[in-house]
Amino acid sequence: MNIGAILARHGYATGFVGKYHVGPGDADFHRTSELHMVEKNAPYTEALNRQQRENEARYRELIQDRGFTWAKHIYWENTKAPFQMHNPEWTIEAAVEFLEANHARPFYLHYSTTLLHGTNGSWRRSLDHPEITGAGKISRKLASMPPRDTVMKRIRAAGLTDNEAGYLWMDDSLGVLLKTLDHLKIAEHTVVLFVADHGSHNKGSLLKTRGTEIPCLLRWPGRVKGGVTCNELIQNTDFVPTWLELAKVSPPAAYQVDGVSISPLFAKPGRPIRPFVYAEMGAARSVKTKTHNYIALRYTREQLDGVRAGNRRHLKALTGLSGGVSRSVNSTTNPYAADQLYDLRDDSTEQHNLARDASQSQVLRTLQNYLKTELQRFPRRPYGEFVPGGNAVAAGAHGDVYQQLLETARQGKKNTKPRKPTR
Repeated sequence: MNIGAILARHGYATGFVGKYHVGPGDADFHRTSELHMVEKNAPYTEALNRQQRENEARYRELIQDRGFTWAKHIYWENTKAPFQMHNPEWTIEAAVEFLEANHARPFYLHYSTTLLHGTNGSWRRSLDHPEITGAGKISRKLASMPPRDTVMKRIRAAGLTDNEAGYLWMDDSLGVLLKTLDHLKIAEHTVVLFVADHGSHNKGSLLKTRGTEIPCLLRWPGRVKGGVTCNELIQNTDFVPTWLELAKVSPPAAYQVDGVSISPLFAKPGRPIRPFVYAEMGAARSVKTKTHNYIALRYTREQLDGVRAGNRRHLKALTGLSGGVSRSVNSTTNPYAADQLYDLRDDSTEQHNLARDASQSQVLRTLQNYLKTELQRFPRRPYGEFVPGGNAVAAGAHGDVYQQLLETARQGKKNTKPRKPTR
């Protein structure tokens, strides 16, 4: 079930361009899908380049197998050497092709740029390699965007640094999309949504600021007034029911829709559509209201025992990007506390945990009840004391585990060596 497949069943042209990264990538998948296994950091050869090109052609077929009517210029997952370069000209070329071919009928285009993934330096280096694409090295010239050699000139003219190069370059590609809609005379009746997939500084954590809170821009000249800021709560699961509503399409009975439509905000951007947003990452879960963020951190018995035994696999997993805390380890005072409550009105950077503050007990209970209600919507999925069962462990005397994880995280991933078990 995905929005491209459902809309396609109702007469829409549905296109996918760019980074997919929601499909499997292991050796078994490559073998059964007739894909070449291109190893990371393999030296460049013409044979490898051919395999990369053949893989990209196969990726298009796989996405169409999942219900989209059209797919082109695909990155199946993150870029990797020897083809580890961003190329927005390559992806925007396919996006423009789709729009030009389908603008006279209902369409849905899912355009996923690889920018701004990676380090600042990766964006800057990519500017010097226009021949590297998701289909390998190409010889033909790509156009349709402002010349690459103007990116750094414009950055420096604006008094910015190399670190901002990726932002401007991405803006250039989005500008091409918007201008194409104008040229095709369909901008007035086309919804354009721009969102990021996660925060940056607090990536991999459930903190609000630069963690789960991301840019969200929407343009629909025919219905949504421009220049309006909406401060209401929405979450990314709300987009699917929104598109279905606008398309006047009912989802199949088997399609579990977790969000609510945000369309009421188009006319009344100050009227709430939900009391909180829910998020999860690894062992962490959270609910956020306009005023507070509550984060729960619960581990399984296996994870607790693994950390206490100094198991490298568990230490690496629970301190990595998918552990639930990740980069917040360097930005908050106690990122591994089992219960965390932050008042976003007075503590926007989430430094002061109020979970044990008696004056905040009612707020804590309210948010924990929100979380429990949300978690119970997922059948057969235990989590701590909120949804008991299986291998789930309630909050308790696990301070030694939290401390060991904190020490490991702050030492860095390179130092996640097994240590003497503690009890």
